[in-house]
Parts: sequence; C-alpha cells; structure tokens
Amino acid sequence: MMAKYDDESYVMLSLQTFFQGERLYEETYTQYGPAYYLMQSPIHRWLEIPITHDIVRLKTVFSWFAISLLSGVLVWKITGKKNLGITGMLLVMLHLEKLGLEPAHPQEIISLLAATGLILLQPNNRLMLLVAGLCAAFAGLTKLNVGATMAASFLFAVTWNHPNVNRHDKFLSWMASFLCCSIPAAIGWLVWKKVSGGAEPGGLFLPFVLFLSTVTVCWMTRLNQSVQAIPQKETSEPNKIKDFYWVIFGGAIGSIWVVIWAMQHGNNLREILWGVLLQHSFMSESFYQPLRFQTLALLSATIFFLILFSFLLLKKYSEKSSEKLLPWVMVLPGITLVITAVLSIVGCFQPIEHGLNLRGAASFLAIAGPMVMPVILINKMSAARLAVAMSGCLFPILVFPTPGTQASLGTIPIILGLLIGVADAAQTKIEYQTVSKAIERYLGWTVALAMIGSTFVFSSRWTNQVPLNQPGCSWVRLEASRAIEEQQIAEAIRNAPGEVLAFATHNHNRFFFWTDKTPATSINPTFWPWMLTEEQSEKITRALSSEKQICVVMDKSRDLIDAEPDLTPLSKEMSDGWKLLTEIGQWQVGVRTKTTGETGSNLKN
Repeated sequence: MMAKYDDESYVMLSLQTFFQGERLYEETYTQYGPAYYLMQSPIHRWLEIPITHDIVRLKTVFSWFAISLLSGVLVWKITGKKNLGITGMLLVMLHLEKLGLEPAHPQEIISLLAATGLILLQPNNRLMLLVAGLCAAFAGLTKLNVGATMAASFLFAVTWNHPNVNRHDKFLSWMASFLCCSIPAAIGWLVWKKVSGGAEPGGLFLPFVLFLSTVTVCWMTRLNQSVQAIPQKETSEPNKIKDFYWVIFGGAIGSIWVVIWAMQHGNNLREILWGVLLQHSFMSESFYQPLRFQTLALLSATIFFLILFSFLLLKKYSEKSSEKLLPWVMVLPGITLVITAVLSIVGCFQPIEHGLNLRGAASFLAIAGPMVMPVILINKMSAARLAVAMSGCLFPILVFPTPGTQASLGTIPIILGLLIGVADAAQTKIEYQTVSKAIERYLGWTVALAMIGSTFVFSSRWTNQVPLNQPGCSWVRLEASRAIEEQQIAEAIRNAPGEVLAFATHNHNRFFFWTDKTPATSINPTFWPWMLTEEQSEKITRALSSEKQICVVMDKSRDLIDAEPDLTPLSKEMSDGWKLLTEIGQWQVGVRTKTTGETGSNLKN
C-alpha cells in the first residue's frame, strides 16, 4: 500500500535534506521537533544506511513489532499473566495496522518511547525513572502533545503512588492532577475557538470526554489513597516524593541534550522554539478536522460514565452500597474489550486506503475507552496502573488537530488498561466473574486466528498486485491501474526538460526519489502551498524564478484537495509559460520555460 497523500516521502525528504546539511526549519521544512532527527542520526548518518522507501518500511515493521511487544510486556508485568500479555501484544499489533500507510512518520518512534517509558516507570528506582523522564522529553521535542501527555501521566503516577501526609507531598500530587486536567481543558478551548469560527460542534465531545475521565481517575485515586493511607507523624524534614524529581531530572537532561544537539547542527533557540511549539498554532488553524465516531461510542461513553459516577458517589458516602454496584463496574473493561476486538477484527479484512477512514476500533476507543480507565484502580494502586489509567485518558489528545493514524496510536494505553481491568475482574469474586475469565482465556486465540486470516487475505491481494519497480522501492506493490500510472508519471518526469521538479498543488515527494529531478529548495511539505508561511513561499518563488526550465506536474484529482490555491506569486511562477508535455489520467506533466529576460519577473509582482 502507499497513501496518496504521501506523508511517507515528505518525512523521507526532510531526513535527506537535513542529513545533506540543510538545517531544520529555516532550510529543511519539517513539522516535527529536532529530537526525531537526532534519533534517526545513528541509522542514516553514522551507519550511512540510505533513505529509501524499502528501508523506511523495514524500520516501520520493526517499530510496529517493538511497540506491540513492549505493550504485551507491560500487561504481563502488571497482571502477572503471560496469556494476557500475549493477547495485548496481538491486539495492539492488529490495532496499529494503519502504520503501513505512513512509514517513516515520527509517530511510530514516539509510540515506542511512550511504551518504553511506561515500562521503566518503577518507583524508587532512580535510573529507571530518569530514563522514563528522558523518554518523555525526547517525545515532547518530537511532538509536543505526546511529550506533555507522557510527562503529566508519569508525574501523576509517581506522586499519587505515595501516601501524601504533609504539605509538600500534597502540593506535588495536586499539582500533577491539575496538570493532567489542564491538558484536555486546553484542547477543548482550542476546539471551541474552531467551533466558534464555524467548525462542527461535535468536535467538542472528545475533549469533554477526556476531561471528565481525567477528573474521574483523579477522584478514584484520591478515594483509594484515603482508604489505603497509613497515618504518619509530621516531622521537621518533609517526606519528599523523590520519584517526582527524578522524572523531572530525566526530562531536563533529555531536553538539554536535544537543544544542544540542534544548536550544534545550526539552529538557534528561536528556531527550536518555532519547530517545537510556535508553528503548531499555524498548523492547527489550517488542518483541523473533528474526530468522527460511531453512535455506539457515544452511547457507551454515556452509560459507562453514569455507572462509574454512581459507584464513586456510593463509595464516598456508603461503602456497603457501592459493593452492590461493583459487579457492573468490574465488567465494563470486558465489555469494552470485546467491542474493541470485534471492530478490529472486522476492520482487519477491509482494504486500508486513508488514515482518516473510520475503520477499526480507534474512534470507538477514543470516546468510550477513557471512561473505563478508573476501573483498573479499584482493587490495586501502583505507579504502573496509575500511569496506564491516566495515559488512557490523555493520549487520545493525539487526534487533535487531525484524527488520522494518530487515533490508533493515541488509544494504545486504553487497550492495555482494558486488559488489566479484565484480569482484575477475573480474580474478583463477583457476578460475571466467569465472563471475564472467558475473555481472558479465549480473546487472544480469537485475535490470533483473525490475524492469520487477514494475513492470507492481504497476501493474496499483494501477490495479485503489480510491483512499482522504482529506485529504492522494489517491494511496494499497488493495484495494476495505479502502479502503471505511477510508473508512467515517473517516466514522463524523467523525460521532461530541466533539473528541478515542482508540483502545482499537492507535493508528491516520492518522485524526487524515483527520478533524477530535485526540488527547488528543502521546503517540501505535502499540502503546499497551504502549509507554507509567506516567507517560505517567497523563498521557493525566488528559487523557481532563477531556473530557466522546470518540470511542473499538475494533479487534478479532487480526492486530495478541495480547492485551488490563490493565484499567489508562487502559483504564478509555476503556471506562467507552462506547456503540457504528457497527460496521464488526471495528471499533467509539463515544463515551465523562461527566457533570460523573464527570469525573476514574478518576484517583482
């Protein structure tokens, strides 16, 4: 498979131009922080492994497997049950099938960091806590929203895992809780601004659900700690929560490391701040799309919240009455997990076409799953459980501003939390205990059989497809019509005059890897010119204007863009003097030619 929007080649090209010496942000266009490029340096700079479609897909397969394996290990570590660990690994592997649409995307290495951080979050182990904080820093300096959710979840876990018996402890615990609650509140405020500007009001439902579930986890944690806390005498020396500071220390080390590395490679602090934070306000304005979800998700989230809210009220004011509702509460993870498995299994047999397609269990989990997270804190409280529960409430924020493949990645902690909840219910002597035991015993086999069947289906499709046979892209196969079209376009571009290639609307960066043509600059986002600042647009215009001949490709398909860009100097530079050479389907390959006297004319407009 190969997504038409081609995020894969966009990230590949940013890696290539950076490793060729073009510094980030001012020269190499990227939406991601410098930590991603630091982490890719050992592979492509030190080992000099080429950046090709085949190589980045191998990296994605490795990351996909590693994320799934670490997820299974975490479930095994918390529940003590190998069969549930294997089920978790298989279910996460099935859940992440959309990774195949966007190889090389930083989201895969970020998810790897998140899974690693959750495993390393071990109380009273300074080294492990320090590395967990470092993982959060590297994730945040790749994508800020991921780092913020990781840091908030980790700090919440290590503070509330201790009895808060003095002012210092209580201050850190409540500060961590406030930080967690402020994240969905901030996203809600950003979505509200979009809704006020005419966006769909349904987009507000996700941050509302995440805020409610975060508050509920905090409430459950507080109730449990008040029951389990051991009274201690006040002393002159505060009983500091040292774990909190080791996570902070690890985050500081990681942040300083990345910033120094970026500055050594040509960036200043202003550019780093732009790459990590400031540019995303521009992106969220241009590319916001609300999460689409099934009615089932909305209904489930409502019912789950009412049950849990009633349970917490009874637990606070009448412990005996809450025990009557406990069987209904404990069965919620099992119900949610079964629905998740059914949606994932049905989806795994369908073709994967676009990251935004409503497919699999991701959108259901993003809405209904967070409401179930407090359940895993009823029987036991530990740093690992607290981190998973809070991550399940915060990580779905990854779907903002665009709910593509990020929806699958953002709901991984929810799957882990559901498996932990099933293990708890299977060990608790309540009604419906046998249902949880059956899920625990047979779900893994069901998922494994579905994966085997899906593998046969997709293998059959793959063998019946046509190989692209382009440089560095020998393993990719597509449907015959599209594969032939891609080959014809690549050949037409090779035969076109000029050394520079430009796209009039959507940037199909894969053709830079398959032909001898080069981009005019290192600024090559996918949905250009919509993703360009005025300064970046002027820089590309100047570079194109200095070329006597450039190959310009126009893609007229309406499935990629909704409207033509404004007639800016950049679009004029590509269209003035353009002559059609070849038309292939909805693609037009042509050449823009200028005389010596015309060179640079559009810069004066």
